[in-house]
Amino acid sequence: MCRYASDLLPMFKILAKSNLDKIRLDDPVDIKKLRYFYVENGLGSPLVSNVHPESKNAMKKVVTHLEKAYGIKAQKMDFRELNYAGAIWSAKMATGSTASFSSLLTNCQGELNLPLELLKWFGFCSDHTFPSLMLCIFEKVLSLDLDRLSFLNSKCDVLLSRIQQLLGDDGVLLFPPLPRLAPYHNQPNFTPFNFHYTAIFNMLGLPVTQCPLGLSVGGLPLGIQVVGNLYCDRLTLAVALELEKAFGGWVSPSQIP
Repeated sequence: MCRYASDLLPMFKILAKSNLDKIRLDDPVDIKKLRYFYVENGLGSPLVSNVHPESKNAMKKVVTHLEKAYGIKAQKMDFRELNYAGAIWSAKMATGSTASFSSLLTNCQGELNLPLELLKWFGFCSDHTFPSLMLCIFEKVLSLDLDRLSFLNSKCDVLLSRIQQLLGDDGVLLFPPLPRLAPYHNQPNFTPFNFHYTAIFNMLGLPVTQCPLGLSVGGLPLGIQVVGNLYCDRLTLAVALELEKAFGGWVSPSQIP
C-alpha cells in the first residue's frame, strides 16, 4: 500500500479508527526482545511452485542479519498443515458467512455461470482470469464434500492455534512471498494457485507486512512476509522498519527519469 515502512504507521492509524486500542500501535517495540521464526521452503503443496532460490537467499540474509546485529538466532519451523493451505482457503470461502468467490465475481449478482465462462475464456471473451475460474471450480467441488470440508476446517483451526501459541505476544514469523519472482504477463495462468502463499494468512486473520528486500540478479523485486499474532500489527511494522534500515527498503526496478 506504500513504498516506505515509515508511512505504514500513520496509515494504519487512519484505517484502524475505533480499533486502535486493540492493536496498540503506539506501544514501543524492542526489536532485540522479539522472538523470530521462519519457514524456508514455503507450503509444500504439489499445486504451487517451489520457492525461488533468490527468495530463499533473501530469507537467509534476514536471518543472518538478526544474528549478526542482535545475536538473535531465528528458529526454523515446519507446519504440516500448510500443505493444505489452498484447500483450507477454498473450504473457508465455501463455508463462510460471506458471499462465495463465484458470487463475488458477479459483484454479488448471483453465481457465475462457470461452463459458459470457461468457453468464453478459451475464446478470449471472458472478463475473468483463468486462475479465478479454477478457484470457482475448486470451491464448487469442495462444497459438495461435507466430510472434506469438516476435515479442512479442523486443519485450519489446528494451524491457527499452532501459530498463535508459537508467536504469543512477542514473536513474528518470516515467510516467503509468492514463490516465483515477478512473472511475465499471463504466466500466472500456468501457476494459478501460487497466491496461496499470501491467502492462507489472510484466511487465518493474521496481520502480515510485506517487506521489500532489494532486487534480484535480474532486477526483479525481492521481499519477505512478516507475520504476527492477532492484534500484533505493531510487531510486524517494527520489523518492517528494521529491515528497511538494514536492506535499503524499496528500490525502483527501473530507471525513473
